[in-house]
Amino acid sequence: MKKNFAFIILLIIISCTKKPIKEFSFINNNETTTIKLFEDNTFTQDNRLLERKYTIEGSWQGAIEEGDTFYTTIKEGIEIKKNSYYIYKNKAISFVNE
Repeated sequence: MKKNFAFIILLIIISCTKKPIKEFSFINNNETTTIKLFEDNTFTQDNRLLERKYTIEGSWQGAIEEGDTFYTTIKEGIEIKKNSYYIYKNKAISFVNE
């Protein structure tokens, strides 16, 4: 538990001090999502639903140019969530939730 907490704190510190190498925003049913990818393969995902805002952090892998696919991984307790995004016209399109 302490290792997970320390890892999350480290991700927050790294994410706050570095500029993203790529950023994608999209709106889906009143929810705005912004994904920021960092050079060290970490990412933050800011979600805003009406007045509620929350941030998710994790790691990413893959390529981030037009026509490429990148994958995000989030660890929540013992559960691991993976999402896949296809880049089309400089926008990230979520097409698979594993």
